[in-house]
Amino acid sequence: MEKSPPHTQDQNGPAERSGGVIIGRGRAMKNTANLPEILWPEILTCAAYLLNRSPTKSLNWETPMGYLERLSGNQDSQPSLNHLVPYGCRAYSFIKKQPKLDRLEPRAHIGYLVGYVSTNVFRIWILSQKTVVETRDVVFDITKRYDPQDDQLYVALEILEIL
Repeated sequence: MEKSPPHTQDQNGPAERSGGVIIGRGRAMKNTANLPEILWPEILTCAAYLLNRSPTKSLNWETPMGYLERLSGNQDSQPSLNHLVPYGCRAYSFIKKQPKLDRLEPRAHIGYLVGYVSTNVFRIWILSQKTVVETRDVVFDITKRYDPQDDQLYVALEILEIL
């Protein structure tokens, strides 16, 4: 083990650089999607997910996931990108276990896409519940994004319910 000199930054160039790339991409995603600051862990996780599926010049324009698959013996494997939708778009997440007698109650939560778990499981930030859920049953509206005014609307509705 080599120790760094006192009062100097650790000399761990490649790891520091890859962290900088993820933070830069996450910053761009946050600004484009207009999401609040509290979702930074979700944003950075999604940035890393997308970075692993993006072609890289150092790998001869191959994706990191495709490169690893090729090393493991699968020569024609490239990660699927069919499930990707614009980051931060509005998502309607199906409410499971809704009683059948509540016919006039909503059947979906309104949320926003904040990440991916796999090719058919998404991470959705449900604004009304202030939580992130993993779901497969979701419909996306790619024309709408998060608006901070929506946050104030839910606070007003909560106050009306209390009164």
